[in-house]
Amino acid sequence: MKSVRVSVPGRACFAGDHLDWMGGAVIACALENLRIYVRASTLLGSQSVVKVKSGEPFNTSSCFDVDEHAYDASHVLAYVRAVFKVMARLEYPVRGIEVGMSSTLPAEAGLGSSAAVCVATATALSKLLALSLSREEIARIAYEAEAVELGINCGQMDQYAVALGGIVYLDCSREPPSVERLSSRDDVALVLAIAQKRSAADVLRRLAWRYSERDPLLTKYSRATLEATQEMRRILSQPNWDPRALGEIMTACHSYLRDYAQLSTPALEDYVSACLKAGAYGAKATGAGRGGSMFALCHENQASRVKQQLDELDGQPLISRLADVGLRNESPCPGMPAKTHGSRL
Repeated sequence: MKSVRVSVPGRACFAGDHLDWMGGAVIACALENLRIYVRASTLLGSQSVVKVKSGEPFNTSSCFDVDEHAYDASHVLAYVRAVFKVMARLEYPVRGIEVGMSSTLPAEAGLGSSAAVCVATATALSKLLALSLSREEIARIAYEAEAVELGINCGQMDQYAVALGGIVYLDCSREPPSVERLSSRDDVALVLAIAQKRSAADVLRRLAWRYSERDPLLTKYSRATLEATQEMRRILSQPNWDPRALGEIMTACHSYLRDYAQLSTPALEDYVSACLKAGAYGAKATGAGRGGSMFALCHENQASRVKQQLDELDGQPLISRLADVGLRNESPCPGMPAKTHGSRL
């Protein structure tokens, strides 16, 4: 029985939240120690059935035939099944496979967990079946699983960010998106806090309606954020960029999310304010909005102090490094990470 094991990180958006599905540009980074782990094995004695099992925190399983059309898209493992459906349409032999999943990445928190699940599943299948799919091809399959198969109004930032790793500039005004790898730093850390779990799909549906109605505030958001994204791209193109200059733009982007996109919450505002007072270079919400998460950019020596401030606000803070590597192979051991976060993908 052949078996492979891979992992894919979560992501945080430096600038450009929602501009990907609006046809603009975004800058995002991958989160090193917050990952989805997926193991795929050939399923002996079966030619069509797929078995999926998730350990903590989901503790659920599913068994299905890839050719079945009807299924519950709201099920916690629907993202995995959607990837199988997309790859089956592409005529890859994704049958007779067993999938196991575990996570150290908080779910429903605006950190790209659904994209990470889709990318990890597609990567594991590519490795198991020796398909040699590129990272960009895997990102595209993951996007189609969410946007086409599940009908979620998402852009392509999450899939490319978690697949490629590092800090990336993604221009979504063209198809496929153009990707530019930007410079990273070893002496900075991200401190993240979860404000409130919510359905990203619900938030995205509301935003899509506002966008279709040409909401003037959303137009202001798009213009201001696009300008900020380009300025941030200029800074991050330098080998030893200034984290204070970057942090100022991040914080400005948060104000656009709050004032124009109307996606902040009182808890997010408290967290951002606490991080800035604790000495962070900058802070902003990340994800669909109306809850989810925020993060602060700070010097590695300042991360503990920022985390302490968020602890006092019950922000469930986490410290992460920037992940230079996105999707990666893991040792094919049978165990999965013991520590997990989240409740739904």
